[in-house]
Amino acid sequence: MHLALVIERLDPASDGGNRAALDVAGELATRGHHLTLITARRSPEAALPGPVDIRVWPHLYVGYPSQLASFSDWAANQVAAAGAQASLSFTPLVPADILHTWNAPLPLAQAHEPPQRVGLIQRVLDSVFEESRLHQKTLRRLEERTLASPALRRVLALDEAAAQAYRTHYPLPPERVQVVPPGVRAPAEPPAERIRIGQRIRHGLGVPPSACAFFFPAWPLRHEVARATFRAFRQAALATKDLVLLAGGEMTFALHHLAVETGAREYLRLVPTAARLEHLYFTADTTLLPVTYHPCSRAVLMSLRLGIPVIAARGDGASAYVQGAGPGRCGRVVDSPLDENALAAAITELADPVERARCQAAAQPLARELALATHVNRLEAILAELQATPPR
Repeated sequence: MHLALVIERLDPASDGGNRAALDVAGELATRGHHLTLITARRSPEAALPGPVDIRVWPHLYVGYPSQLASFSDWAANQVAAAGAQASLSFTPLVPADILHTWNAPLPLAQAHEPPQRVGLIQRVLDSVFEESRLHQKTLRRLEERTLASPALRRVLALDEAAAQAYRTHYPLPPERVQVVPPGVRAPAEPPAERIRIGQRIRHGLGVPPSACAFFFPAWPLRHEVARATFRAFRQAALATKDLVLLAGGEMTFALHHLAVETGAREYLRLVPTAARLEHLYFTADTTLLPVTYHPCSRAVLMSLRLGIPVIAARGDGASAYVQGAGPGRCGRVVDSPLDENALAAAITELADPVERARCQAAAQPLARELALATHVNRLEAILAELQATPPR
């Protein structure tokens, strides 16, 4: 099938919705679909198998508000000119037959933003972040335009909360919004090679074989969440020996300072940004990612896909897979990422190798459920259904 796909940024180094979209595109190309891929920015490392026609916006793209609207119009024209049998947009900036984004609709995401400060500090922040607010306003306007487009035939949401938000905030018929569980591509390395890579990284970071290593994807956490996480980890480490926190991703100076301030620096191992982030999954015994809100964290899904227990917060849509049912849970879910005692208790419990083994066993069925191939199978079924049903 000839498909036109819109992905805002083609960057295999990213670890969010753009990376997930690139994985889906790669799987579709591997299955023999002919792709016309439309993007605002392409990394030199981005490559796809099979017949792929990549069209890149002919301007330097950094995501300014004025650029969002220009790219949206250009990409919509490219979709129309592609002559594809069906179109999928992985960004709410651009309308297509199917909107398939890992982000929640903006009204739901904005409901979880931190409260605004008042007074002098707020007036200073107003001047500093005016561009950010304009960016959000432009995104909202373009999302509204996309969801009102007569070309839109299906909206795919990752979970029921996002699907309900689409139905509540936009005039969409209920049958047009469909829940399609996410999927992630497993690393290419075979299990034996993963073990060797993990052992090599642990040795290089000075992590003893007996230590319990927690993978901490540090991007971009609110500082109050990072502070609570560091304090909780120190609290658990004082009671349970041989705990190590492996920090990868955007470990900024501010987060490093928080680790020193909270006394957690001695347990922290910083991984160079040049290292492949996915290799930290091979190193970790548990993933620690409490967030205030995330529609569906890819790091949590990848961990469960590889059988790694997870400590998550209820604000992460992926926490539903961690929680499971009864003894089937694959880790721990805390109600609030700011609850230091709950986090410390979860860290202490998963430092126990017997409990980790129980969680690893519970995660095994998810290896298939969260596989990228399973996700694309569902996507192909929707494409076939739309092909068989002409648009009204």
